[in-house]
Amino acid sequence: DTEAEHIPGCNMAFRKSILESIGGFDERFRVAGDDVDVCWRLMANGHTIGFCAAAMVWHHRRNSVRTFWRQQKGYGRAEALLEEKWPEKYNAAGHVSWCGRVYGPGALQLLTRPPRIYHGIWGSAPFQSAHHQAPPLFAAISATPEWWLMVALLTIISSLSISWKPLLVFVPMLALALALPVIQAWFGASKSRFTTPIRGRLHAFRLRTLTAFLHVMQPIARLYGRLQHGLTLWRWRGPRSWALPVPQKTAVFTRTWIEHQRRLELLEESLASLKTTTRRGGPFDSWDIEVRGGMFGSMRLLMAIEDQGSGTQYVRVLCQPIFSIIGVAMMISFSCLALLALQDGATKAAIVLGSFALLIGIRMIVDCGRSAAVARLAVQQSGNCTA
Repeated sequence: DTEAEHIPGCNMAFRKSILESIGGFDERFRVAGDDVDVCWRLMANGHTIGFCAAAMVWHHRRNSVRTFWRQQKGYGRAEALLEEKWPEKYNAAGHVSWCGRVYGPGALQLLTRPPRIYHGIWGSAPFQSAHHQAPPLFAAISATPEWWLMVALLTIISSLSISWKPLLVFVPMLALALALPVIQAWFGASKSRFTTPIRGRLHAFRLRTLTAFLHVMQPIARLYGRLQHGLTLWRWRGPRSWALPVPQKTAVFTRTWIEHQRRLELLEESLASLKTTTRRGGPFDSWDIEVRGGMFGSMRLLMAIEDQGSGTQYVRVLCQPIFSIIGVAMMISFSCLALLALQDGATKAAIVLGSFALLIGIRMIVDCGRSAAVARLAVQQSGNCTA
């Protein structure tokens, strides 16, 4: 409640000397994202950002639908610029995992779990505080910009039911995918308070309808801005190289002895220098580092070091391709649907469904192949390091 990882640009204050020590604001962020970048750079330099609930400003919103659309599209562009500069802070879907939040749940209020009161065992807690729970996963996902990509996919599949009737089963799924954000938006609008004097029930209904429309339009505008500037599910920030995504063993002989944990750190630093996003293995994992190739594939590395005597070492690294479970499931599902459609004589539906399966399969191979090439290059670079 007293420290923050991000504070909004409309209400922030810094010591001048500290802000100058990090070089001020980054000029590439001309619309938004400058506040997030500054906060991350301050924390990366060992500083702490404080949060004061009493620091309050009046922040005027956009006064038309058109300017609101441009604002949200600009936010999507800023997210793409932030992901390009800080890829390690984003997951494969292109989202940041924040530790907390300042803003309210907004449209997610409908599906947000009520807060729990910490009483302690038999009411033994001296201070009975309220712990707010996160909304369900499906509710949080439905508020993301990428939800509308799934809506577009379901729309295409549902439209194929014209040529193959069994695909009508996807129509209720499409209706649910559309209804969920609309219901959440209307619930959020119903809780809104307006400073404009309300003149009758019809005027109130129009204001709430407009507010609900803005709730629905916001993630669509951000999606447009994100896709327009490269923040996609199929993005790649590393070198444009590729290798066959098969299990491989890479070995490097070095005359410089380095402790094994430092070897792994050097490998991690080498991958970071190649603008590649990595993830460390946990205490129960049988791998050391995962190189993310994209949404549908990655490469996991396991290192073993042989001491050869006289300060020499033989560094062995096993590279294992990992295909996304979601990608594999989608590819199999589309392949089965395509075969069933072809068996029933629905050629058009079979071609479209088969194309989806083929594209997902190609994407998985491309993602794993890119991470395989980068992993091999990083192993060679780290093996030549002397410290």
